[in-house]
Amino acid sequence: MGRKYASYHIYRDHDRNDLEELSSIFAARSTIDENIVRATEAFSNPNARNMMERFLKIYQNSIIIVLSEKFISIYDETLSFATINAEVKKISKKIPVPILYTSNFDDDVLLFGLVKTGVTLARKHIGQGLESYGVKPVKSTINRIRDFEEFRYLPDNTILEMSNDIGDCEISIENEFGILLKLTQYDIDAQPENFKQMNNTMSLNVFQKIDAVIDEKT
Repeated sequence: MGRKYASYHIYRDHDRNDLEELSSIFAARSTIDENIVRATEAFSNPNARNMMERFLKIYQNSIIIVLSEKFISIYDETLSFATINAEVKKISKKIPVPILYTSNFDDDVLLFGLVKTGVTLARKHIGQGLESYGVKPVKSTINRIRDFEEFRYLPDNTILEMSNDIGDCEISIENEFGILLKLTQYDIDAQPENFKQMNNTMSLNVFQKIDAVIDEKT
C-alpha cells in the first residue's frame, strides 16, 4: 500500500488577515464544533462524555492548518483525490488569491493543479492508476502556472513539468513552492521545534511554521 493524502495551499497575501481568511472558509465547521461541544457537555454519564470528547478530538485533528511564508496549507483527512478539486473550487470562490491542490492515492495517482475564482487554470494528473480509479487523463497545463504573477519566479523546465514520475514530481512541488504535501498531527508532535501553535478563536489546529515570516496581523 502506498501513501494517501490530500492538501491545498492558499497563496498568502500579507495585506490580508490570515485568520480572518480561515474564519470565512471554516465558518460552517466552527458551528458544527460548537454544537458537538454542547452535546458533549450535556452527557451526564462519564463514559458517554469521554467517548464524545475523544470523538471531538479526532474530528478537530482531521484538519491541520500551517502558515508558511508564502502559503496557508490545509491538510484535511476528510478529502481525497476524488473530492479535492471540487472542494478547492468551492473555497476559491470566497477568496481572490490562487490555491494549489495536491493529492496522492496509493502512489498510483498524483493530482496537482492551480485554481482561482472557481476555475482550474493549470494542472497535471499522472499515475498508472488514473483510469483504474476513474480519473480522467488530462493534458498537462502545468506550464501555465507561470502566467500568474505570484509564480513567475519558477524556473523553466522544472522536474514537475518534465517528469511523469510521481515521487520526482512530489519532490519538485515541495522544493519549488516551499510546501509540505502531507502532514499529520503526529508529524507536528514529533517536530515541536518546527511548528508553533497559533492562538485563534476557532476550534481548529493552526500552526506557524517556524522558518516562516510571521505576519503581525496573525
